[in-house]
Amino acid sequence: METHNIGLDNSVVTQRPQSLPVIVAVDDDEDSLVLLSYVVEGLPCSLVCETDGQAGLERIISLKPDLVLLDVRLPGISGFDIVHQLKSSPDTASIPLIAVTALAGQRYQQALRAAGFNHYICKPYGLNDIQAAIQQYLFVATQL
Repeated sequence: METHNIGLDNSVVTQRPQSLPVIVAVDDDEDSLVLLSYVVEGLPCSLVCETDGQAGLERIISLKPDLVLLDVRLPGISGFDIVHQLKSSPDTASIPLIAVTALAGQRYQQALRAAGFNHYICKPYGLNDIQAAIQQYLFVATQL
């Protein structure tokens, strides 16, 4: 797996890697991003991480990844705002979005789905749960 951790080691990905599916993860908690990098370590994909919502939105728009893992509570622009902008654009509307958030409960799950998220993972999450969701959506995305 090729891993690029934007915001963690200051590496920069300016172009989409051609050979592997791309995941963009946006979370202001760097520990969560490190854990996600561990989760995808054995998967054939490239991971790009952002710790800032606006930078994450820009990275998603430029890379057009196969999957986005998105925290909802971000400083500045929220995950809900990011989803709204992505779903409003024909260039990014079809990108699968997984909410990775501490917001728990049926009410929040319904709000996340209504906002446009395809899937919901509650923190703290089981490693197998998030890996299964990633595999499900990468498989679907790479078959299109």
